[in-house]
Amino acid sequence: MKTIFPIGTVAQLNGAEKSLMIIGSLQATEDGTEYDYIGVPFPEGFIDDETFFLFNNEDIEKVHFVGCVNAESQAYNMMIGSDEFRQMVEAAQAEDEDEYEDEELEDVEIPEDSEIE
Repeated sequence: MKTIFPIGTVAQLNGAEKSLMIIGSLQATEDGTEYDYIGVPFPEGFIDDETFFLFNNEDIEKVHFVGCVNAESQAYNMMIGSDEFRQMVEAAQAEDEDEYEDEELEDVEIPEDSEIE
């Protein structure tokens, strides 16, 4: 069972000078790549909607502070480690893929004078 650090945990990644504070777990990018965490720079916190870092447990070199651990966070950790939860996530991802396959994409005209590399 995979253990996930709670929100508020402050960690330093391998080779990094700056620490990050975990603000979410079990994240996926638009292309389906999955990460254990999303974090923001510590101590600054949220800077803007583009300054977020996605990372995994194996990227963590050192944990400076563990966030709030209570019954709710422990129940969450147990839930995400269960086979039932994994099956739910896989089913939801498959549903999303089917939904996007059915959508028609609009053609976009690119002006001749635009520079695209």
